[in-house]
Amino acid sequence: GTIDSLQSQIKSLQEEHTVAITKREKEGSRMRELFASQKDELNMELSSTRELHAAEVEMIESELRSSKKAHLEEVEALKDKLDTLQGDLNSREGTIDSLQ
Repeated sequence: GTIDSLQSQIKSLQEEHTVAITKREKEGSRMRELFASQKDELNMELSSTRELHAAEVEMIESELRSSKKAHLEEVEALKDKLDTLQGDLNSREGTIDSLQ
């Protein structure tokens, strides 16, 4: 009677427990696989973004070097022009002094 009924309930609870554990293990495994998959996707995306960023940085560096070079050439041309103008001015001052 009572012992058989209790043993039957215990067996039923053990089976339910086993089913629940199996279900949780499968869910855990699926979640780990999903996480691994998403992690791989994110790593690929991050790698791609890093490569793009590196290419953009190289382009900007190149543009800055080019701009710097152009600026230095312009400054040098202005210095040459200033030297020429100072030479002309000194020459004219000498001419004016000789006329006085």
